[in-house]
Amino acid sequence: MNAQQSELFDLLDGFEMTKSQHDWLERRFENMTVKESLLFRGAMQIERPQMTADVMLIANQLDHYDLFYGAGDDARLGKFVMEQIQRPSSQARAFLDPEKVGAAYRQKGGNTFCNGHFIKVASLIDPFLDGDPTLNPDKGDYGIRVKLASRSNTEGVWVGFPDTGEYMDTAHPDELLLALDALEVESLTECITVDVDCCLPQLEDILSQYSSAAELVRHAIDFGYAWGEQGQGDPRWLDKWPRQAASMVRPPAVRAVSAPSTVWPAATALPVRAQTRSP
Repeated sequence: MNAQQSELFDLLDGFEMTKSQHDWLERRFENMTVKESLLFRGAMQIERPQMTADVMLIANQLDHYDLFYGAGDDARLGKFVMEQIQRPSSQARAFLDPEKVGAAYRQKGGNTFCNGHFIKVASLIDPFLDGDPTLNPDKGDYGIRVKLASRSNTEGVWVGFPDTGEYMDTAHPDELLLALDALEVESLTECITVDVDCCLPQLEDILSQYSSAAELVRHAIDFGYAWGEQGQGDPRWLDKWPRQAASMVRPPAVRAVSAPSTVWPAATALPVRAQTRSP
């Protein structure tokens, strides 16, 4: 059991559970990205479940919660709200106290500060999901996940794309920023990629085709964005993905690997900590 699994199981001290429930939670905790683990911690504080089945429902519906990156107290929450959610005019902002704005926003309820960030309920979870919860997916709903490691964190952490947060700068997804925090690094140049998990089985042997974590993550961001668009409403968009994937082949001359598999096209600028927004 890795460190993340141990820390999340510590939140369940005193809970009774069956072996199948424990095994599912163990897999779910191992597969959580850094952002998912924070959302889970915050959701546990907000919902205060009493039964293991309720914990599993929360772990399976983390998309019902939002994370405001770096908004770890009322002042920073107020600044986040005024910059990302409800932007006042420049004239009005001169009279607004960020700490009071943050406190007023927090008093709406259904939220908590967690590990230097703000977690809030975005929509109510469904308490009546059909079927055995141990049969639910034990991974988040991402197009692609990349596991990064660093000298400070050799176990590594998962990063998922597309980012699911509504209130974020699309050039600086908080999935990646949170991973850099957990890895205790300033940029991807200090990281290595140790695993990749893609939703499309056509994309094989991805890891061997990249010489750097930065290059792989650049392409993962674009792939996640395209996956998140889901054909912009085209009802048959998923049927077209195999044909599109087959056309995304990296030329053999680009990387010296045998039988290169399908990969993604070039991407846009890569987020690094020096570019992040101020908390």
